[in-house]
Amino acid sequence: MTETSPASTLPPLGTVQTRTQLLDAAGSRTARAFALRQAGGGAVVGLAITRRRNPDAPDLVVIGGSPRPAREAQEMVAAGTPLPVWVRDRPRDGWTYTGLWQPLQLDTGAAGRRDARASAPDRFSTEDPPPVGVLRLSPVGQVHRPAPS
Repeated sequence: MTETSPASTLPPLGTVQTRTQLLDAAGSRTARAFALRQAGGGAVVGLAITRRRNPDAPDLVVIGGSPRPAREAQEMVAAGTPLPVWVRDRPRDGWTYTGLWQPLQLDTGAAGRRDARASAPDRFSTEDPPPVGVLRLSPVGQVHRPAPS
């Protein structure tokens, strides 16, 4: 756990929160990105993942083709720190706290692109540039797995 998001501030598994509540729990001020950063642009301290764009979340996060998502995913893997993860099914839904997840690998090779296409095929026809691969996450301890959307 990071200094700015101690386990004592995280909600119980399965708790549904607003964006403001999850930002407070993670110690972040990130308004729109999936990677929640410490206030002031510091380290990544959590993830807020939409199932509309990442149907296999939280195990697999499709990484968009612009430079920032891949750079952030590489940073998370290199840090080697488990991150609290929230998942949202639909735009008007709340964010469900799923627990701590370890970023294992940013896979931009053939297997990663294949998994990205299999997980979110619509993103390949609607995004320019298309996704570059996937970020693979592994649960740390007990987690809450939201039902498939």
